[in-house]
Amino acid sequence: MIARRPLIALALLVSGLAPAIARESDHPAAMAPYLAATRHMAATDFKTARTEILDAIKAEPGWFAPHLAQAQILAELGDGVGARAAIDRALALGVKPIDVRHLQAHVLLLLGDPEKAVAEASAVDIPAKFRPYAVRVKARAFLALGNLGASAQEYQTLVAATPKDSLAWSDFARLRVYAGDLSGAIQACRTAVELNPRNHDALTLMGELVRGQFGLVASIPWYERALEVEPGNTVTMLELAATYGDAGRARDMLSMTRRVLAIDEKNAKAFYLQAVLAARAGKYDLSRSLLNRVGDRLDTLAAVILLKAVLEIKAGNEELAIAQLRELLLSQPDNLKLRRLLGAALSRTGDAHGTIDVLKPIADRADADSYTLTLIGRAFEKLDDRKAAAVYLDRAAFPVPRDPVPFGSVDDIGLVERANADNPGNAKTAVPLISRLILAGRAGDALPVAQAMQKQNPGVPAAHVLVGDALLALDRPKEAAAAYQLAADLQFSESNALRLIEALRRSGENGRALQALALFIQQNPRNVPAQRLLGDHFLASQDWTRAIDVLELVRRRIGNRDASLLNSLAWAWLGKGDQERALIFAKAAYDLSPANPATANTYGWFLVKSKQDARTGTLLLEKSVASQPNHPGLRFQLAQGYAAIGQKAKAKVEVQKALANPDFGDVDKAKKLLATL
Repeated sequence: MIARRPLIALALLVSGLAPAIARESDHPAAMAPYLAATRHMAATDFKTARTEILDAIKAEPGWFAPHLAQAQILAELGDGVGARAAIDRALALGVKPIDVRHLQAHVLLLLGDPEKAVAEASAVDIPAKFRPYAVRVKARAFLALGNLGASAQEYQTLVAATPKDSLAWSDFARLRVYAGDLSGAIQACRTAVELNPRNHDALTLMGELVRGQFGLVASIPWYERALEVEPGNTVTMLELAATYGDAGRARDMLSMTRRVLAIDEKNAKAFYLQAVLAARAGKYDLSRSLLNRVGDRLDTLAAVILLKAVLEIKAGNEELAIAQLRELLLSQPDNLKLRRLLGAALSRTGDAHGTIDVLKPIADRADADSYTLTLIGRAFEKLDDRKAAAVYLDRAAFPVPRDPVPFGSVDDIGLVERANADNPGNAKTAVPLISRLILAGRAGDALPVAQAMQKQNPGVPAAHVLVGDALLALDRPKEAAAAYQLAADLQFSESNALRLIEALRRSGENGRALQALALFIQQNPRNVPAQRLLGDHFLASQDWTRAIDVLELVRRRIGNRDASLLNSLAWAWLGKGDQERALIFAKAAYDLSPANPATANTYGWFLVKSKQDARTGTLLLEKSVASQPNHPGLRFQLAQGYAAIGQKAKAKVEVQKALANPDFGDVDKAKKLLATL
């Protein structure tokens, strides 16, 4: 909001009549509510100030000062029409036009005319005492026009002229957010809070910045502090409600949305958040009912479109969901979650070509997830392209962390290179170029471009990420980890955290990788990719109980359609000693992905181990070995399968092949088996 606190004193100095205004005897009935209103304005409580100033106007309608104060209050509350009417009344009572130019500029901005707002705020006859206000309006108007450079210059002028103006610093912080300079935004916002711990705008912005920098849980106290200053601020309440929900505090989320609806009974976002909460709980009919109360008021928001599509899919209306998702994909082609959802919907309708077209940009990435790979593999199977299907299903079989890569296509790399040559140093051309060079296997060419971007934009997380991506592609994981750490220090997002964890793991720093993972989960307890990584860690550590706890949490979130997740649970339950439950999960994983050698191996091995159907199990182990003939562990499993069904000669051959491999670990067990054959 524009210039709250500094204007309180200025309101008493309009037209040089401060002595007349300051004497209570001049306006005895209006003075008390007027002074009360200015106190509330000083505390940035404009809603209460609005009530008090109305009492002052009612007591002394011919006194111009309350009308000027009302104009500022209404402008701060975003009511441009009301503020203009208050200005007109003040002018009619004798206020000079030059003394309201700053307010007129604010009104023009609120009414959607930033160009005229810039012109009005630039008038040379604006009195010096109102110029900080005018500068702030001009800075915001430039921002609305997309001129970040001009806006930054105005804010720099403002904070230099009024270094102790908390609201100037919080406005400047928002500009840095728009520019992507999170480091500068954080510094400016902290200054704003230090100058005025009750600056609601700064506290709310700190919540947003901390949510990105450290995580959901760390941001909650900032939003709660902001609500202590303005308890009825529904915008902050909704931000906090959404944060509660993402952090797994469903009851707090519901309570906060109900508080919003008690203030604004038709609030669309509150109903939307309740619909999200219902969908997460599997109450799809309730979610649909709540979303119906939103109507079309939020139809332009991607999150709302996604929720509606999910509900249509749950209701069996895949075609309607597909139409919604396709339209959204046109404006967000790089949205991976959107592509996965659309791909799944297309797969359910049997549209193999559509599934492949939508999912291929994700599936061809080195870090593609198992679910996407399975969907596209099945789509190729439907088209009877067994070779392509095998490639994707084989990759789906091994859910190990892979190199994170940028999203994009190498098809237009020549065009992007030419665009960057014409605009050297321009992020709009450099970023796509770096991404495409990495994807094209030209990380060595990408690195200097990325490093130049990093040097020019040290406060922008993406600049450090691009350097890390290039270094990781060049197999320099330790240096990549350092770059990712710089990005994560500014913005501890899912992608930055997972990149950092992978680079640390590849550098051999498993302890630091686990610490980073634990910290991220602590702040983002509902994050599925991070939970999967933690489950895999416990599985590798043979901590079966904790592996089961984490993997079951993920299964409750995403359902039973991920073969690799069910496969991991099978191994965890086997480790725990529950063969019956392990076999249930192994069969479910195999049924989902029978062409997947990992699920075939697991199910086959469990059938042999449990002695339920050793013959079928051995056939499945043969299938697994055929896909990975150089894996000694799989050959030893197959040997045990042959031994279980009495085929000792075949068992002997497989044991000998396993023992001949220098990477084989179970030498003693293999020798014992060989002695019995």
